[in-house]
Amino acid sequence: MSGRSFWLAPWPLAAVLVGCAGSPTAPVVVSVPRTTVKPLDVEPQAPVRVEESPFELTMSYGPCATIGGKLYCPDKLSPTRSFASSAPTPKLDGVASAAFGRDFWCAALRDGHVKCGGGNRFGQLGAGLADEAHDAVLVPTLEGAKRVVSGPFTSCAILAKGSVACWGKNQFGESGSATTYLAAARELVEPEVVPGLADVEEVAIGWDSACATTSKGDVQCWGRAKLDEHEKLRGPQHESPATIASLRGATSLTANESSFCAIRGEKVVCWGDLMMLGDHDGPRGSLRVFEMPSARRVSLGANHGCAVTMSGEVYCFGSNYGGALLSLIHI
Repeated sequence: MSGRSFWLAPWPLAAVLVGCAGSPTAPVVVSVPRTTVKPLDVEPQAPVRVEESPFELTMSYGPCATIGGKLYCPDKLSPTRSFASSAPTPKLDGVASAAFGRDFWCAALRDGHVKCGGGNRFGQLGAGLADEAHDAVLVPTLEGAKRVVSGPFTSCAILAKGSVACWGKNQFGESGSATTYLAAARELVEPEVVPGLADVEEVAIGWDSACATTSKGDVQCWGRAKLDEHEKLRGPQHESPATIASLRGATSLTANESSFCAIRGEKVVCWGDLMMLGDHDGPRGSLRVFEMPSARRVSLGANHGCAVTMSGEVYCFGSNYGGALLSLIHI
């Protein structure tokens, strides 16, 4: 695959090669020989049991699932076994949502509190601890958390009234704080409310920046600017959120360490450093638009992304390292 191309493959239909060297709003579609991708040969699974609902899949370095208030992270995936057949994470119950960073995890509990555990080099546990790592610990000062989202070393909680509190690494203002937290000062790191954010519905965090969508249709970003539009508003980096007009109406906000994607007008739009999605030579600082039939949700992995369409097809794009674009995980 050339450095200028993305694989855009509907599963289980034929793969197509989408060139991104031209206009970002009108990618050139080039047909390639038809590839037949067969589904895994397994017996249909029984419907999810009542005690396994609600089910929320969370991707880290391996998939985990929140089921009935417990967090399950199986060592191995099997098309014939459910997540709940593995042992739940010990001493963690009443989970509403969970998120994973590079070496830590956080969970928003049903009572509105947040617990985090694992690495703490950048204060990513948010508990004012000097330790470089710690078992599950309650994040102080946080109440009314509805959801927690994590980047590599930063986390944010969406609170009951639609505000957002973040903590952890803040080298470029990605936690929305004016304080730069050094590794040696991690005992000072506790959640701080990001000023100017309200009515937030989704948050996504990358290596050095973060973005949020609101119920009013706005998209606000802070940290290191990933779009030329953002840089003109706030400079190369700033902890104060900026409203990005070109992203208005975007939903299904997602991020990996270097880039962001969302659904806008039933199309997938991405921005940031897209090299990890396979685009080595494309212009940076602008939106890239992927044409696919009526996309309704998108998610990013480390090197690729996938979108679900209104008709239920799945299109994937980016690097095909390890066959990521041509494999299907049964849940």
